[in-house]
Amino acid sequence: MTPLEHVKKKIYPNLLKAMGFSNTGKVWFKELKNGIVLFVGYNAKTVKSDDFSFSVAYGIYFNGVHELLYNNPFEFKYGLENSIIKTSGNPKRVKSHFFFTSVTRLEELEIFVQRKVMEEAIPFFESFLVPLDLCDFLESRIEVYKKSDSIAILKLACIYFLIDQNEQACSLITSVIEDSKEKYVFAENLFDRINCKG
Repeated sequence: MTPLEHVKKKIYPNLLKAMGFSNTGKVWFKELKNGIVLFVGYNAKTVKSDDFSFSVAYGIYFNGVHELLYNNPFEFKYGLENSIIKTSGNPKRVKSHFFFTSVTRLEELEIFVQRKVMEEAIPFFESFLVPLDLCDFLESRIEVYKKSDSIAILKLACIYFLIDQNEQACSLITSVIEDSKEKYVFAENLFDRINCKG
């Protein structure tokens, strides 16, 4: 088994299983009881014969948002792409020949992968383990979203609705509709779906 295969088939899966994650393909996820879902994915590839890169991507989702906004099922295999907040680590190149012959070197590789997850993904997750913390973060970026990402505002509205904060949900949807220069089908459908009129 090459060092890269060792990362993909043993080190990375064993680490995430120990942390309570399940997987679908390359995407690993953990559902919390409060509706939050944590996602971790990776990108690992050979750069040249003695080199490979490995990076970790991670995201936060809230159960029900995709179904409410798009009116179709959420698929966990696309969890990272559809995360409400997502980020990714910078790829780092690892000299694979460092790890070919020595158990010590494989241990170093394991430490490297653990550090990528524990120092990047875990602190990111810990900031958003409570739904209202997720809402607060999104609220703090509302002005940015108004200029470039109205879908993010609608996702926030969905979260508010799902945690029984209907007034905030409808207020956000209404603001998106009013700010839109053209008919905004997603926003108008969501407005009707959660019965903002009533």
